[in-house]
Amino acid sequence: MSEETSSNGRNRVLVVDDDPGQVRTLADCLDIEDLDAACCHSGQEALAVCQKEPLHVAIIDLRLPDMAGMELLHQLREINPEIQVIIHTGHATLESAMEAVNVEAFAYVEKMSDPQKLMNHVHNAFIQHFEKYSARLRQEIDDHIESERLLSLSNHELIERNKEMEAELLMAREIQQSLIPNHYPHFPQDQPETEAFLRFSHRYQPSSTLAGDFFFMVPVSNTRAGLFICDVMGHGVRAALITALLRGLIEEMKPLASKPHAFLDEINQGLYRIFSQVHTSIFVTSCYLVADILERKVVYANAGHPPPVLLRRSENRLLHLSALNDDPDIALGLAGDVDYTLQEIQVFKGDSLILYTDGAFEAQNSNGEQVGMNRFNEWILQNGEQPMPELLGNLMQSLEDYCGTNEFGDDVCLFGMDFVR
Repeated sequence: MSEETSSNGRNRVLVVDDDPGQVRTLADCLDIEDLDAACCHSGQEALAVCQKEPLHVAIIDLRLPDMAGMELLHQLREINPEIQVIIHTGHATLESAMEAVNVEAFAYVEKMSDPQKLMNHVHNAFIQHFEKYSARLRQEIDDHIESERLLSLSNHELIERNKEMEAELLMAREIQQSLIPNHYPHFPQDQPETEAFLRFSHRYQPSSTLAGDFFFMVPVSNTRAGLFICDVMGHGVRAALITALLRGLIEEMKPLASKPHAFLDEINQGLYRIFSQVHTSIFVTSCYLVADILERKVVYANAGHPPPVLLRRSENRLLHLSALNDDPDIALGLAGDVDYTLQEIQVFKGDSLILYTDGAFEAQNSNGEQVGMNRFNEWILQNGEQPMPELLGNLMQSLEDYCGTNEFGDDVCLFGMDFVR
């Protein structure tokens, strides 16, 4: 666990404000977002905290009792040049806003504005930190490889440097893992959790330090939940950077989250603009669906991803949410002008949906034989009476038993939802 995470595994955000009430409010907002607050009431207290632990996102007031907020920003950057600072002020002026732009503050937010807007800035600040950190790490790795070619470093020096790089890659993995949800809201959100209509679970086993599979749950409305899953071509730093980029695009496209085809259209265009500027082929397979508990249906669109499986428990059979005429739409990022197909299916009490990546059925045993979709489907039916957490756990165990290991050649991601009412 990196030092920027608390003992419960949550990322920590530095909060600096001399108003105790404001600090408590921000801490409560961060807690709702599954984040912890490192609360400080003065600039010196904040500097002392950052000397002890590498906090990478900060929310600071412009007016503090012992120094100006801009001065604190400069001193925080001296301790940690990669820290992302959000200016949060009740005394917004054009002059201070321009100064924030000039010093490259991540965001400038008035205290009376929408708290969710501030929390979105916080999440995006973590994403930007991860992107910059991964880019720097990749550059360091490239520089190290070049140094190996140009210099005849001693074996001892190489071993020590590799250990350092491995440690940094592990920290990058922890940051990437923090982007993955570890708890889910319930639906309807205005009802007690005991009355929930939907329940979610996942199992995730990366094949390397930095993974290319990613999934996310989007609260579309009080009665609709969006499930997104994707698989980035390749592994390592490049794939991890793209998953971080996808998280940012998902946040931007939330106004379209109720329309899976339009949602994927916009994400595809955003990725294509970026991918078209690089010289190597990159693409992302993806599926996005929205479960509507009022209309008892699921609407979905698919961009070249393995089709989700609907387990109809009342009939003990599987329905695959396949493309129309078995002609799937292309993966994200390959072309700019794509109209993804919208489809829908009715669901009933007791049904379950399972989204997965190709690592789940392409994993091989010691003889080089793949699991295959037929065997994967059989495993699902064998666990058809289990609630989703146990079902996914048993699927992962079957996969490990078949392969004889829990280390697979590709990332394995299982993401499920039960219609409990």
